[in-house]
Amino acid sequence: MWNLEPCHTLQVPPFPIPMSNTASELGTCPFCGSAVPAEAVLIEYEAEDETQVFAECYECGEPVRPQ
Repeated sequence: MWNLEPCHTLQVPPFPIPMSNTASELGTCPFCGSAVPAEAVLIEYEAEDETQVFAECYECGEPVRPQ
């Protein structure tokens, strides 16, 4: 038989979900000097016990290592 009792629905947070802005910028582009945001990361890796990143500079469109 069918269960006709009220059911509970999944509660989701309102959209958009606020994001933390603690690391909103990675640094600046070495070519054009514009800010490189954290969401522009292309790859993150470890080298010589340091975390390194390459990101896309939205201003000049190049993959860069932010400074």
